[in-house]
Amino acid sequence: MPRITELGEGLQKHIRRVIITPHAGEMANLLGVDKAAVEADPTSAASRLTEEFGLIVIMKGSQTVITAPDGIWRYEGGGVGLATSGSGDVLAGIVAGLAARGAEPVAAAMWGVFLHGEAGSQLAMKVGPLGFLAREIPDLIPNLMSEQP
Repeated sequence: MPRITELGEGLQKHIRRVIITPHAGEMANLLGVDKAAVEADPTSAASRLTEEFGLIVIMKGSQTVITAPDGIWRYEGGGVGLATSGSGDVLAGIVAGLAARGAEPVAAAMWGVFLHGEAGSQLAMKVGPLGFLAREIPDLIPNLMSEQP
């Protein structure tokens, strides 16, 4: 599998439109670096792909970092329960759904992270900090969206 750094020219054609959602292990593979280096400084790892290729990066972790050509944002909510199998796929689906409905890519990334995290927070209160499933997250998104101004 080619490293993302080998796809530079093709990615640069889509500047500000490609959104990726790696966790530390996936980012390490993309960059060809050690996972510990990504975990030590996830913002720098994400920023590298934004700076080199114009990607919007949602760097998942205990604190989610979003890097884009326009800036850097952080989201600290959600909780440890979101570190469950399939949760990242749900996040990607939320972001893709928002973009498909017409949200600008950066806005889709920020709203997607927020909605995913708030759904995780609600499930943690209802079920407990651990033990909920990724498939339970999407059911909360419509109500969360209707609560926002």
